Amino acid sequence: MNSIEVCPQKIYEFWCDDSILTLAKSLLCDPTFKWNKITGAKNKDKDIHPDVDARQRSSVSDDRNLQRDERFQPVANWMEECLEEIRIEHNYKCEKFNITRLWGVKAHDKSDFHGHNHPFALLSGVFYLTDSNTKTWFSEPSIWERVKFVNDIPLTRKPTDAVSQISSEKGKLIVFPSFLLHSVDSHMDTKEPRYTMSFNSFPSGDVGNGVSSAAGLNIEIL
Repeated sequence: MNSIEVCPQKIYEFWCDDSILTLAKSLLCDPTFKWNKITGAKNKDKDIHPDVDARQRSSVSDDRNLQRDERFQPVANWMEECLEEIRIEHNYKCEKFNITRLWGVKAHDKSDFHGHNHPFALLSGVFYLTDSNTKTWFSEPSIWERVKFVNDIPLTRKPTDAVSQISSEKGKLIVFPSFLLHSVDSHMDTKEPRYTMSFNSFPSGDVGNGVSSAAGLNIEIL
């Protein structure tokens, strides 16, 4: 029996100007910026990357709506410009994509993040502000898992899943469907934390108009 690879998929990568990278990192590194530290959490999805430390020792920005902060507006605007390129590429039937959540993450030495996706969003992104040894792991259940009578797809990776790893390089933004399972392996740098920003987005304005006379919404993102 032979196997044939079918249906390759893709996510998108963008690179920012130095001014955007410098602004974002300077704001997150400001001593007055407020963080909520995550301590003592156990990684329930250790099978995604079994060789890493199970502890999560990351800090998440106190404000999860940084897109509303005027200081972060140039960063949010650039991210939405990237989303617009994707909207045009796929001819999505919406006026635009707006960021609904934008937050910062500071990963300390030996911290990782368990497998998860982003509910209540359509497109999400990760913006890397520092270089790091860590990789963002993406996985998608095998089409053969969907053949099972019981379709149980937990937030853990199975040996049959398709897996990709994305390196952490400063200035890079990746955008992906929010349902896509992803995780982060351990940051192994005792000198500098790993800084990233993540966002969720959703269609806004006229959505679905032109598909049929009975379809269409007008969505405003607050």
